[in-house]
Amino acid sequence: MDVALPQLTSVVLLRKGVIMKKVFVLVTAMVFCLASFAKMPDLKNFKTAYPNAKNIAKCTVCHDDLATHTLNPYGQDYKAAGNTFTPALAELDSDKDGFKNIVEINADTFPGDINSHPSVNSLEYDNQ
Repeated sequence: MDVALPQLTSVVLLRKGVIMKKVFVLVTAMVFCLASFAKMPDLKNFKTAYPNAKNIAKCTVCHDDLATHTLNPYGQDYKAAGNTFTPALAELDSDKDGFKNIVEINADTFPGDINSHPSVNSLEYDNQ
């Protein structure tokens, strides 16, 4: 029986380790989900402020990297504006691509991404 006791202890410790790993993964997932949903009102407010911006009304309107929650230039300007979609924020060119944020939003392009902007042809058509 002395031989069986260390084996039994090993099995119990192994099971404890597996359970602890599962608990850790579960808690980590819950924290990540809560952090993700903590800013959902911001996205809702964006959709309310700009109801025609259908394609860009997602987290990436303000974030470069969803895993790290890194803000893009528009997200940084939004944060500096007190997390409010103000007329002053709309008039900025957050990504420095030559188009005001409001022009990009109205064109349904990302105001925080220098590679996403209205086409010149669409702007000429809109101005006619």
